[in-house]
Amino acid sequence: MLVVGGLLALGPVPTAVAKRRHRAPCGTFCRQAGGLGGSPGLPPCKVLNRRVEVHQGLAGVTVRCTGRRTSRGAVVIYPHDIEHNTVNDGVPSGSYGGADLVCKPNHTVTLQIALSRKTKALLQRKHALRVDVLVELNTKPVVQANTWLNLRMALAPG
Repeated sequence: MLVVGGLLALGPVPTAVAKRRHRAPCGTFCRQAGGLGGSPGLPPCKVLNRRVEVHQGLAGVTVRCTGRRTSRGAVVIYPHDIEHNTVNDGVPSGSYGGADLVCKPNHTVTLQIALSRKTKALLQRKHALRVDVLVELNTKPVVQANTWLNLRMALAPG
């Protein structure tokens, strides 16, 4: 009885705390990003994902930048199959979602990109989508730094 009373005095047993995910904002440059064009140049930033996992409506995209200066721009997720998987509520227009990118030289950042309402519904219905991830830098001229084509985007297990 003394042992049980001692254990109860310790209070509740701590449980694992879920990692908090913060949505990356999509500012003015992000909202205007996309489409064809931009200088192909030597890409100072590279998308590291081979697939995009979605947790609670946020798509995690990891980018590594190796330029000499801080890279500023946008990371945007577009549908790979535009004919069958287009949504009309993404920001920037025509996308599933985008986020501002600010990355110091030789650093890696993981952006939590908020997906549009219709993208989340489409992903729930199809379970997985093929996407293109575009990194566009806010330079003069604008540099389309890196695009990964035809990546699998799916809901994370659990």
